[in-house]
Amino acid sequence: MESKHAPAERTSAEDIKRKNNRISSLDNLRFLLDALPYVAVILDKNRQIVYSNSRFITMLNVESFDIIISLRPGEAVNCVHSKEMYAGCGTAESCRYCGAVNAILETQKTGNPAIHECRIHSDMQGQFVTFDLEVSTSPFILDDEQFIVMTLKDISDEKRRKILERIFFHDVLNSAGVVSGFLSILKDEDDPAQMKEYAGIALNSNERLIEEILAQKQLVAAENNELIPEPRNVSSLNMLNQLITQMKQHIVAENKNIILSESSENITFTIDPVILRRILINLVKNALEATEQHNNVIVGCELKQNEIIFFVNNNTALSREIQLQIFKRSFSTKGADRGIGTFSVKLLTEKYLKGKVWFESNQHNGTTFFVSLPA
Repeated sequence: MESKHAPAERTSAEDIKRKNNRISSLDNLRFLLDALPYVAVILDKNRQIVYSNSRFITMLNVESFDIIISLRPGEAVNCVHSKEMYAGCGTAESCRYCGAVNAILETQKTGNPAIHECRIHSDMQGQFVTFDLEVSTSPFILDDEQFIVMTLKDISDEKRRKILERIFFHDVLNSAGVVSGFLSILKDEDDPAQMKEYAGIALNSNERLIEEILAQKQLVAAENNELIPEPRNVSSLNMLNQLITQMKQHIVAENKNIILSESSENITFTIDPVILRRILINLVKNALEATEQHNNVIVGCELKQNEIIFFVNNNTALSREIQLQIFKRSFSTKGADRGIGTFSVKLLTEKYLKGKVWFESNQHNGTTFFVSLPA
């Protein structure tokens, strides 16, 4: 079997069952694993599950361990990448950047414990679910056979906290500081023209501050299944023109152009305009941040086979490493604790607008993100 990362070889079902029976006979080990406050699984040399504690069964919401025995961890949680290759979890190109499989491989190579962070996108009974996990692996030998004990600690709340801290202690405070600074200047300014200019800058900064707060409120509601779409009739060109006008005022658009594609069609359709606007703002903001000075970001929409397709293009190609991680929560090209933009685009598009999002990136055409919605 082909693999683009970890070995593809698998253990037979009979051999897995034999190993499970042996480990299940160790009462002290079973009690110890069930006493842990987090998920624990025991894997064989081919990364297949031979035993797990009860917390893993609860996390997966399955009836019994028999459903997951012999699966690899990504297959058990239904990771979206576990089906990309016939050989399963750990063998796709995307798996090169998976903290879970890399922790396992590191322990197998060195014989020492390893700790990695892992972001998993999972399809859990038709629901898009994301996990931020701290994965710990340790070697374990029984009857001269090598096993690995792997524990999974949910760090999603910690990641969210760090991102929100960055937003509120950095971005929001920066915007508030700009507002405060220009209001202070305005107080002592007598020239009406200057007063109008300063007031406009303060107003724009205040709008960005409110926009950032509302965006985070919307994302938290979406992740907690509390966001309720409110569909209304929307004109695609009105939406894009308003978007261009708004984003031209943003600091990341300085000395850059936002252009409406000549191929854009005016389509009237029913959608939640607030959610769609948030999706497009994130895409345009990301495109502007990736664009060099005096270059263009192109936005547009087209009707194709009963689907409305919005697109945002910039002339910068993404590296393959970034392409393989682009929609993962907490992943960002801009530094630690900043990864929510493309993640929220995917979450809001696919879960709440029942659409699809994807991208194409190459040296010739740059990077284009597409959002497809039912017409």
